[in-house]
Amino acid sequence: MLELFTRAADLNNSAALNGLGVYWLTVGKDVVKAKAYLQQAQDRGSGDGAFNLGALHAHMYNAVDIILRRFAPAHFHPRRCLVPSVICNALTSALRAVL
Repeated sequence: MLELFTRAADLNNSAALNGLGVYWLTVGKDVVKAKAYLQQAQDRGSGDGAFNLGALHAHMYNAVDIILRRFAPAHFHPRRCLVPSVICNALTSALRAVL
C-alpha cells in the first residue's frame, strides 16, 4: 500500500501526498517526513492536506506550550531551576524546528 501511495505521490497526486503525510504522522512516527508530504499536498491544492498540516502545526504548538509551561518558571527563577536554561532553549528550538 505504501508503495502505491509513493508512486502516485511521485506523479504529484495531492491525495497520495496527503496519504503519505498521514501515514508518516500516524504509523511511521516521522513528523519531519509527515510535514514535508502534507506541505506538498497543500501546495498542490489538497484541502485535506491543508487541514492535516494545520492540525499538525496546532498539535506541535500545543506540545511546545506544554513544555514551556513546565520548564519556563524554573528558567525565570534561577534558584529553583530544574533544568539549565541552555537545555530549555535547545528543547524549544528543536521542537519549533519541525513546525
